[in-house]
Amino acid sequence: MTENLKELKLRLTTTNLDKENLKDSLKDGLKEIRSQRRKSKEDLSEMQENRLNSEIQASNLFEQMFGK
Repeated sequence: MTENLKELKLRLTTTNLDKENLKDSLKDGLKEIRSQRRKSKEDLSEMQENRLNSEIQASNLFEQMFGK
């Protein structure tokens, strides 16, 4: 094999490895985004549940104080 051909093969191999590394990085990034989105939804759901529980408690307290 000539030096030029060896160098060309090496460059192609390096390019393919770079593409694979980029794909892996993108996949990891997407997984992280999905994970953060899921966590945000869970946090929001928990906040809404806490607010609803507070409103129920306030309603019950109001009924106790002022009758039905």
